[in-house]
Amino acid sequence: KNWLGINCSDDEMRVIPFPKFETGFHVSLKCMQAGAIVGYFGSRLHLGYHKIIKKSGSYAKLTPQQFLEKSCKTSRNFMFIGLAFSIPMVLAHGYQGKID
Repeated sequence: KNWLGINCSDDEMRVIPFPKFETGFHVSLKCMQAGAIVGYFGSRLHLGYHKIIKKSGSYAKLTPQQFLEKSCKTSRNFMFIGLAFSIPMVLAHGYQGKID
């Protein structure tokens, strides 16, 4: 599938007008998705550990809404970190000069 979700044969995939853009876009999206997932579940584990096990001062007082907001903000921040990590990957792949 290409990034629009259209099924293409190998021959059709070879005639994509901008294959470097397609690959770069795909790598960037996947890095951002991975960052968001790691950030969300990592923050849930981290916050849960401090709230339930350690009963740390500021974390122990979090309401469920605040707990969720903190997790979502962390997930967003990690998504941007994933984007930042994807840029060198895309550039390094582009310098190889061949997509196949």
